[in-house]
Amino acid sequence: MQGKIKSQTLLLFLIGFATFIFSIFVAPFHVNGDQVHYSAAYKSMEGLNLNDGLIVYQSHIFTSEPVHFFVSWFFANIGISKNIAMTTLNTILAILFAKILLIRKYPKWLILILIFNSYL
Repeated sequence: MQGKIKSQTLLLFLIGFATFIFSIFVAPFHVNGDQVHYSAAYKSMEGLNLNDGLIVYQSHIFTSEPVHFFVSWFFANIGISKNIAMTTLNTILAILFAKILLIRKYPKWLILILIFNSYL
């Protein structure tokens, strides 16, 4: 049992580490498409209160995404760069997704394929 727990912990660590490293190096190159609008919204919300931030966010994104807005507004206002914030959140989501798959007893090789296939 203890070997299984160590194996799962190691797998989750590797998934988190790989996701973070991949994201941190690739994110700066992802500048076209919808990222133009999301990056502009992120930069524009810095220093704004929640209500003004929402107005600015919606003027850049042209839609209502309350969870993404709040996360972006929060990180923009504590001074964390968009790439670091989104990389950290992607890493957390990848680990949580892998944990759910482990709980459901998916094979480890399949978990790796699903995580990195869905991430990419």
